[in-house]
Amino acid sequence: MNKIIKGVFIMKKTLLPNFLLLLAIVSPTFANAQNTSAADYYDNRFGTIRSNGEIVGMSSPASFRAKADLFDAKTQYSMAVEFELGKTVKRNLKEALFWYSKSAELGNPLAQMALARMYDFGIGVEKNQITASNYYEAAAKNGLNEAQYNLGVMYATGEGREQDFEKAATWYEIASQHGFAKAQYNLALLYLYGKGVPTDLSMAYKWLSIAKHDPNSKEQAERSLQLIEPHLNPEQIANAAKLIDQWQLKTSN
Repeated sequence: MNKIIKGVFIMKKTLLPNFLLLLAIVSPTFANAQNTSAADYYDNRFGTIRSNGEIVGMSSPASFRAKADLFDAKTQYSMAVEFELGKTVKRNLKEALFWYSKSAELGNPLAQMALARMYDFGIGVEKNQITASNYYEAAAKNGLNEAQYNLGVMYATGEGREQDFEKAATWYEIASQHGFAKAQYNLALLYLYGKGVPTDLSMAYKWLSIAKHDPNSKEQAERSLQLIEPHLNPEQIANAAKLIDQWQLKTSN
């Protein structure tokens, strides 16, 4: 078995993709027109005055902080994104952390994920993987697939959580069922290693075959398939093909 898995490695945690960071800015939730930036939304609503990228006047950071609880979670998140990206206002990670925290308290999974990322990778705050794992879990329970995947990685590696392959498999499975390819790849490895789940080459082959269709895991999944395929007997290959067919039928409906 060691020869099969030699050179096959677990995929690591990921940063929140830019499209999720930008989601709040382009969403009609924050403005009447789809492509109106959150900064323009605040300008129009609160009469903001700008100077050299700084928010001043009524919309100064201090003024907004004082009114933080008047905003809904999505607006708070949008403000955090503005401060983190620094595209329409001067970049300020301290303010981003504040607004992500306010939004996360109201149950916004994107804000919870953003806080997890900041604490996990030490972005604008001291690195703390225990705190990061708590935010990953909150976002995971609120249905964010990337958070489910990252929480699975933390359980698998023992970063921020006590190592527990069964819990890693559980979170990988949840994210995998929603099409998250990196989770599918790591779940395949757990079946290959027999960690947290019974050793099952058919299941490993199934998840690798599914994961290879995503560009984020294509190369590693294809390499892993080449390593394990010679070790499957005809019955295992047939069973894997059946499992893949069932998956395709399920996802096509």
